[in-house]
Amino acid sequence: MDVILVQGRVCLRRSNSTLYQRKIVRRFALLSLLLAFTALQAADYCIVVSRKTAEDKAWSKVVASLEKKHGAQVLRYDESIEEILPGLRKAFPRHAC
Repeated sequence: MDVILVQGRVCLRRSNSTLYQRKIVRRFALLSLLLAFTALQAADYCIVVSRKTAEDKAWSKVVASLEKKHGAQVLRYDESIEEILPGLRKAFPRHAC
C-alpha cells in the first residue's frame, strides 16, 4: 500500500501488485471450482457391452434399465473388449459392468 497526501488528508492507495495478487487468487479459485465441477461430471458408472449383446432384445432392456437407473455411459465394442479401453480410460468410472 502506498500512503499519499490528498487535499491535506492522508489516504491509502492499494498498489497495483495487491490488485494483481487478488486477480490471480480469483482466477485460481475459479479454475479450482471448474476442475471440481468437471470431476463431479465424470461418469460414475459405465456399461461395457458387445454390440451383438446390445442388439439382443432382452439384453437391450437390461442395458437401457441400467443406463437410466445409474445415469450410465454405455460403451459398445465389436470384436474385443480392448476396443473400448480408450473410452473407459477417458470416462474413468467408479463402477463398470
